[in-house]
Amino acid sequence: MTFTEPVEEETLPRYHPENYYPVSIGQVFHERYKVLAKLGFGGSSTTWLAQDVTRWRFQKNRFVTLKILTRDVTDNHSTSSELALSTQIAKANPTHEGLRYIRTVLDSFEAQSQFGVHLCLVYVPMRETLSTFARRLQNGCLPGNLLKPLLKFLLTALDYLHTQCHIIHTDLKPDNILLGIEDEEIINELIKEEQRHPSPAKVYDDRRIYAHRNFGDLRGPPGRPKIADFGLAVRSSFDGTFNHPIQPDLLQAPEVILRAGWSYSADIWNLGVMIWDLLEGRSLFQAFDPDTDSYAPDIHLNEMISFLGPPPKQLLVRGESTAQFFTPEETVTSSTCFFIAFLMRPRNGYTEIVRFLIGGGKGNDDYSAEYYWERIILL
Repeated sequence: MTFTEPVEEETLPRYHPENYYPVSIGQVFHERYKVLAKLGFGGSSTTWLAQDVTRWRFQKNRFVTLKILTRDVTDNHSTSSELALSTQIAKANPTHEGLRYIRTVLDSFEAQSQFGVHLCLVYVPMRETLSTFARRLQNGCLPGNLLKPLLKFLLTALDYLHTQCHIIHTDLKPDNILLGIEDEEIINELIKEEQRHPSPAKVYDDRRIYAHRNFGDLRGPPGRPKIADFGLAVRSSFDGTFNHPIQPDLLQAPEVILRAGWSYSADIWNLGVMIWDLLEGRSLFQAFDPDTDSYAPDIHLNEMISFLGPPPKQLLVRGESTAQFFTPEETVTSSTCFFIAFLMRPRNGYTEIVRFLIGGGKGNDDYSAEYYWERIILL
């Protein structure tokens, strides 16, 4: 690499080299994890493939992913909160099936650089995000034979988070769902390739910035999906609500927009919109104001109502921001009702999607979230 242009993490907005730990390939962290290759980078961390060198010779090699956080993120209270949440998730009920579909921290430690302390998190290696995987497919659409089991796995994971851990993720999106590596031999081949052709690096006096590698083309169906990134998650109870802003703009639940108090149902709304987007290869909502060239919550609410028809008044009454969007005569509904109604609304063809998801049938007269949750979870 040359010094003439930024590379890797240098290309990110607000990049400051002193925030990043200067990792070297071959370096051993915590007297245990030997760095083998760079897997990725972001505004808050770099990610590396590593080998656990404490294993006995007769034991199978154990590979992990090291996520080495930037110094400024390490100092952030939310980081320690995410680590505590991961510990809670891992211990809440290890026998529950949903734990298998949630990414938890295997180990953690601190690394000291010349600029400060960096928190290091250890995970099971994963292939890629769901959004990256979708881009491999024609028109970005997931076929039914992949979407059905994916939906079941994610619902099982949410059931565990909500009922056993009392945690609301608040940021479900394809970028926060990771897919497992379909064949362990892929890791071995990446290591051999790194040994034969070491990753190029931009060299400074105090650090090397390596080019990252990926696991290459798929060799079959992707591995087990896992919900990841609990940096914005909150602990809750079944009778409590929150009112601070959450969720990506186009995935916001109506109660979030209206500041009507949100809880576990916000994750269900997230999942519903995300599944539509993956099935269709496009966003269900646009919510774009050409005059301001930005997201518009009023347009978002209008789009919801255009899909769902006249809603009840309960949520409107609770909403602290209702007056910004509605007159007293207008109404809106909760996220769960919105999700189920939009799926079942015949005039827009959504009945076919529900039949696809739950395997046919006319449905139930009581369009409750619990009914469809139970039907889908049993697929």
